[in-house]
Amino acid sequence: MNQNKIIESLLKGLYDRNINARTESQKALSILFNLFTSKESNNFDPEALYKQAVVYLKQTNSADLQHGALLLMVSLLRNCKEYMKPKYNEVLQMFLNVKEHKSMVIRKTVITSLPYFAQFDCDSFAPKNEEVIESFQKDRKSIADFAQFEHDELTKIKCAEPFNGIMNYLINSIKSFSDKSIVFTVIGDITREIKYEMYAFVEQVYVKMREIINSKEKKAEILNSIMYCMEQFIINIPVPRVFALIHKTFPTLLELGLSTPLVSLINQSCTIYNNPTYRLQTQKLLLDVICGVLLGKAFIPFGAPEHLKMFNRTIVPTVEGDDQIILALNTLHSFKFKHNIVPVVKECIMKYIDNETKKIRQEAAMLTQVLLPPIDTTKKFISTLDVTEVLEKLLDHGLSDPESDIRIAIMKLLDERFDSFLAQSRNVQTLFVVLNDENLQVREYAIKIIGRLTHYNPAFVMPLFRKTIIRLLTQLQFINDLKTDEQVTLLMGQLVKSSGKLTKPYVEPLLNSLLPKLEEAINKSHSTICIYILNTIGDLTTIGSDSSQYTQGLMKCIISVLQDKGNSQKKSLRRESALIALGKLVRSIGYVVQPYYDYPELLGLLIELASNERNQDIKIELIKVFGIIGAIDPYKYKLLTETEGANQNDDAETVESLLPISQAGTEEFYAMTVIGLLLNILRDNNLVSGHEQTVKTFVKVICYLNRKTLPYIPQILSLYLKLFKTCTISVRPALIKGLADIMYLIEKNIREYLPEIFTLIQECWDDTTVLPILQLVCEIAKVMHDEFKQYMPQMLSLIISELNKYVFEQNSLVFEKIINSIVVLAEHIDFEDYLHLVIPSISDLVNEQVHWSIVLPTLKALYKFLQYVNAEEFISRLVLPLTRLLQNEILRDATMDVFCSIADGLGKRFLVYAPTIKFALNKYCPKYNNQR
Repeated sequence: MNQNKIIESLLKGLYDRNINARTESQKALSILFNLFTSKESNNFDPEALYKQAVVYLKQTNSADLQHGALLLMVSLLRNCKEYMKPKYNEVLQMFLNVKEHKSMVIRKTVITSLPYFAQFDCDSFAPKNEEVIESFQKDRKSIADFAQFEHDELTKIKCAEPFNGIMNYLINSIKSFSDKSIVFTVIGDITREIKYEMYAFVEQVYVKMREIINSKEKKAEILNSIMYCMEQFIINIPVPRVFALIHKTFPTLLELGLSTPLVSLINQSCTIYNNPTYRLQTQKLLLDVICGVLLGKAFIPFGAPEHLKMFNRTIVPTVEGDDQIILALNTLHSFKFKHNIVPVVKECIMKYIDNETKKIRQEAAMLTQVLLPPIDTTKKFISTLDVTEVLEKLLDHGLSDPESDIRIAIMKLLDERFDSFLAQSRNVQTLFVVLNDENLQVREYAIKIIGRLTHYNPAFVMPLFRKTIIRLLTQLQFINDLKTDEQVTLLMGQLVKSSGKLTKPYVEPLLNSLLPKLEEAINKSHSTICIYILNTIGDLTTIGSDSSQYTQGLMKCIISVLQDKGNSQKKSLRRESALIALGKLVRSIGYVVQPYYDYPELLGLLIELASNERNQDIKIELIKVFGIIGAIDPYKYKLLTETEGANQNDDAETVESLLPISQAGTEEFYAMTVIGLLLNILRDNNLVSGHEQTVKTFVKVICYLNRKTLPYIPQILSLYLKLFKTCTISVRPALIKGLADIMYLIEKNIREYLPEIFTLIQECWDDTTVLPILQLVCEIAKVMHDEFKQYMPQMLSLIISELNKYVFEQNSLVFEKIINSIVVLAEHIDFEDYLHLVIPSISDLVNEQVHWSIVLPTLKALYKFLQYVNAEEFISRLVLPLTRLLQNEILRDATMDVFCSIADGLGKRFLVYAPTIKFALNKYCPKYNNQR
């Protein structure tokens, strides 16, 4: 289908009787004209279309055809500029000839088309007028106060045609035309194009504006278009006379209530007009209305005498509702006020941060950015008590607000200006609790703040800082989960970067944990983890500690990353991070030139990257690395050779020891003989069908002998544990369960076998052995208590990896036993050092998207679990997911039991979370709230 046929089809719609068909056809034609004229090789000629439109305009009386012709002219004017240049005056005159047409549609089209003519050729539309220019320049250079122009009238200047006739027509149309908002919008659009040529008509337009503003019937649409027109006057005719006229309308407009166009208008006037008196008066008017909407009173300047405050009248906003409050709060933090608004900001935050409407709380949180002046300004008239009180309130919401967007906003806005306030002990403690938030971004911002605070209050921060590093390292080492690894490496990097030199004592353990994880991430192609770790290691090498002992491992990882030639964004970021880390390492330990000798392939890799890499950021880092490492002697480089060697040693297997011989005829003799026979049966895999029953018999014999077996426990256990290496996989669950059943006899004699047992547990862990292993572990915990703690991280790593499966599965019978094993461990072992491993997994399980058959046993276990541990630091990670469960009737009672358990543990500190829980109860189950 060629372009002529397409245009013919659209022309039928353009001249259709239906107005919607005409307007939609014009839109399509405009797109086509723009497409045709943008191609240089296209031979599109609109002559025939133009002539047809002229005929319809001049020689027909059909309003539909004339309207279609006007729309076609507008499309040609906007998209076929070269063709329309010589016809500009003719087309404009044709439009003006029908401006008084009886059809409202045609009159509206003429008016709305005028800005396009002004845009096409502003000099022809509004010819230059020397009188206007002279008057404008004189007014612009005036340094008089704006108030002196209040009663002056603009000089009546005769402008050239066609502009004079057009403006008189538009001004008259304000009264006669039904849709006045269109006329004011058109005048504003024309002003944007012709600028100060509109100066001669400002006062006439202003008179019409004033009449409408002061009239009884004021529609929001008309007022918005008037304010848009005023804004264009201010932007394009920035002279004191214009500001004086428009300033007189502000009190009346503000009394009608706040609106986005009004705030934009006042903002432009205060920004453009550099007059202190004007700014202060205008901003005072705006602040009065904002305070009226938000606080029900006028704005009281800081330090005003007490006897003057009583004369401040209370302002009641004419428009009530959330929209007015939201706009007022937004204006308060986005508008650059010259007044001291800190007392107002404080009062508004304290009043609205607890509001039930999310948007209001969010805007109240955004007020944080104006609570203190910028860092480079003096903090005059700032009350320390005011700021401290507000920050405590904000931090409580950063901890407990149900909306993650609000918690993120609060943490993000607490920048360096607030560090001296945040470093107070109460705030530091709250920030460390926020560090366990369910949202990663909240935790990221919190850890950045904590890193900064180490420089302000190290005596209080450093113990908690050290505890945080240990927890991150533990999670990295024992939680084998991709998502957890990504989050931990990101947080660790932010902590190292923000705390700087204070991380120096922890460089060695950090590198010891990060390097193996980096190797694993490279081998498994986990790009995100690789990037985070490389960035962290790069920062660690610059802190000052000697990291030369880690050079070999790090260099191998860096070379592996550089050898990956993929062009994806992740791989490019990996290479960039590797180059940055390489540069920092070489610079920090003075490892110059030598890398080329130690790793001969490095130079070739870097040269290849310089030749083939497309990413400019990577090329810049390459140049830096070349400069840092230095130059190598070409001759010596040729002589380099690579030598590799590896030796492997095999360990001999130990010989199995024999059971001790008891005195013949004694009860112990017969029992030990039976035990020996049973163990021999278990060692023979040809008898595998009877192994499970054999294990049960073995346990019965041990239980029968009771304490009499204690002298033989070491030999029995030694032989029993060796069975795991020789037996078939199907027998392992029975062997593990048998060991669990005799734990009450063995008691602490198991101590020396624990390393071997937990090695076997890691080897045997699968779906068939999970429950017997957990039974065994719980029995060991009951016997060993805190002596068991050294094995807890590796055990919890297995349990948590198993729990994470049930976010998507529904085998509640198995799951219930797994989750209850954690409760048993918490009951018998000091569990507080491992809460940071367990709570995040439990938080994922008490999620509204997880099946209730999994959530319910989790809640029951959590209720018991919280009675054995002090989880205050991690409660924020639980409260928010728990509140979302209240909408499910099946889970509601169990959830409330957990809240009761939390309240019992926290005492008065639970009050921080009470509003969040109450809000959720009112939202999901108001009757239930009253009952409880």
